[in-house]
Amino acid sequence: MPNYNSAEEEIQDLIEIYRAECEAERQDYLTKMQSQSIADRIKLGVSLYPLEIEEVFFFVGDSWKMILKSKNPIQKYNSFSAGTPISVFKESENQLGVISSIQDNKVTIIIDSDIPEWMEEGNVGIDIFYSEKTYKEGEKALSRLLEDKPDRIKKRREILGYIDTKPSFSKWKNAYSIPENFNPSQIKAIQSICTTDDYLVVQGPPGTGKTSVLVAAINELVLAGQKVLISAPTNAALDLILEKAIALGMNPLRLGQTSRVSDKLLPYSMDASIENHPITKQISKYKKQADNLHRKATRFHRNFSKAHADERREAWREFNGIRETIRNTERQIENELIRTRNPILATTVAASHRSLHKATFDICILDEATQSLEPLAWIPILRANRVVLAGDENQLPPTVFTNDSKLLNTLFIKTIQNFKGTDRLVFLDTQYRMEEEILSFSNHEFYEGKVATHESVHVRNKIFTGLFASSLVYIDTAGTGFEEEKSEESESTRNPGEAEFTINIAKKISEELEIDTQKIGIIAPYKEQIFCLNEKAQAANFQCDISTVDSFQGRERDVIILSLTRSNDESEIGFLKDYRRMNVSLTRARRLLVVIGDSSTLSTDSFYNRFIDHAKVHGDYHSAYEFIEL
Repeated sequence: MPNYNSAEEEIQDLIEIYRAECEAERQDYLTKMQSQSIADRIKLGVSLYPLEIEEVFFFVGDSWKMILKSKNPIQKYNSFSAGTPISVFKESENQLGVISSIQDNKVTIIIDSDIPEWMEEGNVGIDIFYSEKTYKEGEKALSRLLEDKPDRIKKRREILGYIDTKPSFSKWKNAYSIPENFNPSQIKAIQSICTTDDYLVVQGPPGTGKTSVLVAAINELVLAGQKVLISAPTNAALDLILEKAIALGMNPLRLGQTSRVSDKLLPYSMDASIENHPITKQISKYKKQADNLHRKATRFHRNFSKAHADERREAWREFNGIRETIRNTERQIENELIRTRNPILATTVAASHRSLHKATFDICILDEATQSLEPLAWIPILRANRVVLAGDENQLPPTVFTNDSKLLNTLFIKTIQNFKGTDRLVFLDTQYRMEEEILSFSNHEFYEGKVATHESVHVRNKIFTGLFASSLVYIDTAGTGFEEEKSEESESTRNPGEAEFTINIAKKISEELEIDTQKIGIIAPYKEQIFCLNEKAQAANFQCDISTVDSFQGRERDVIILSLTRSNDESEIGFLKDYRRMNVSLTRARRLLVVIGDSSTLSTDSFYNRFIDHAKVHGDYHSAYEFIEL
């Protein structure tokens, strides 16, 4: 039950907590930036400087694109990627923007406003910036939730558990087209999503086909003529649904920065759809005129006369007129696309896009809801009449600065608690991904042994024979001298000895078991260990997918090798204590899971001690010395 007197009191408290989170991130950003010189920031990978402006052109809406050229090679390991919020700086001036792309020594950025004069000439730099827009949109959603409107009052009180109403489902008037290979719990979930009159939660443990279930339900809803909004906190989760929706013949539309959409899905983005619209040829002409007028209006004159001033004033007047025409035409196209395409997909933050302000959806499906902070989850939820939350509270939580327990208590976790024991909660109970030995520990540790393994897993060939005795392997590095190190630059942890050993094990598996390297993934909990693993892999001429656990959620490989990294005399394991991250790591492998770690450091923690004991009894336990050539 809720710990507040009312939903309104709970939401008001959440607003204050969220503001504190925003301020904590802002202060962290300021401390890092103000305490470091430009040279130090460049070394840390959080700044790029000097950058020369190579090209500026009108983009979309009120946005401008700028291509910046670095005079020096861009540092290989940095914090910049497509979609990263940035601050463009020059002396004491700054302007917010976002990275569109980085290629070789060129950086393309998007500025969502007029370009200030100080950016027109000379060198500039860019700093990584905290996502200020995210906080603003989250707080705005909570304020909307508090509005004194009947639908808002009902939604906040029922979802947050202040009104106990019976689940209600309508009769489905259409014939279902659900494929025969879905199991009973999946069919129940699909039918419940289609027929719920208000709220539903779908809990999908690893490998249980949650995404396939959601897409099948979305297909039924679209065929029935219902308007569907799909949201998720991550672009990766959204793109996975988008890809499957396209395969089923739907006509979806993806909102958000094109820089965050995978290349093969770009044609379904809002920007690409506008670009391919019949009216866009005329817009392109207007944009060329706008670019020419902007250059004319900002042209430098050594001897600036009254005639020059009049010419500049007229150029600005014409530019603003053309820009208004472009803006109105693009918004007309946006509204048409929102009306005619179905489903609409947007991350929780992108669901605040202006094109959705007047749109109403029959249903909102929020995937990976466990990873969404509650304020952001409400953004898409408030745009729909019915709501489905999908995820797994035993997988990755959202990332927060304050580590406030109330903020980590996501809306998904609240609804799991509020709807437990009712038909509003559907549990997917059969997994198709991993060998039974790989599933076993997580199943009993996190799911009370409720997840069954499908028969198709039991009958497939075992790829581990010839090198290991089980699909679950633990290799103990205790006593090897593989000691962890703390990076002075990033304050992250690495273990070079374990990294090299991990790559050698990966090579051995690939060669002796004849497994394609594309079917092998290596996971480590620390970014610094990822850098180290990549360096060792490059030196060994070995290529495979090497990523943090956060990057691997929702993905899988035939073989996963997990480098736990920590090895020290104090038995410190840091954020390995977030066992949900370990659950994700342990459940990415289909056919073979190899965990590498120092038992003398790890076993002082009861969770890891249980895992190591489990591997000894139900898996294949080895000392690293068995694989080290003497």
